[in-house]
Amino acid sequence: MMFKKVLVLTLLFVLVAAAFAAAAELPVSGGTIQAGVDDTLYCDPDGVYVPGWGLETDDNTVRSVRIAGIHPDCAGNEMFVKIYGPDPAAKPLYSGQMTLTGADQETFRFSAPYLRPQDIVVLKIWIEGEY
Repeated sequence: MMFKKVLVLTLLFVLVAAAFAAAAELPVSGGTIQAGVDDTLYCDPDGVYVPGWGLETDDNTVRSVRIAGIHPDCAGNEMFVKIYGPDPAAKPLYSGQMTLTGADQETFRFSAPYLRPQDIVVLKIWIEGEY
């Protein structure tokens, strides 16, 4: 009986030692961890503005919006525009995007049915990209 206990303990010891030896031979490659700060997460430090809307007075519609003051450093980035009515939590009345060319001004043209000027309350503009 004692012999069986010693045999079981010896086998258990051999199995545990083999597991540790296998783990000790497990190859592990080092990864990279990196941290940093970028304080220039913008291409247009002074912002943009709207010099005008494509107002059609014959039928009281707005057919476009011009965004100006775009810095040339933003060329290649994407500009997103969303126009909302009185409830900015609701679905936008218009949503568009374009790749900036480096020009000072870009125009977003709306498709029919065109917006009514009295429905336009909020204009949101984003510029994002790698440049």
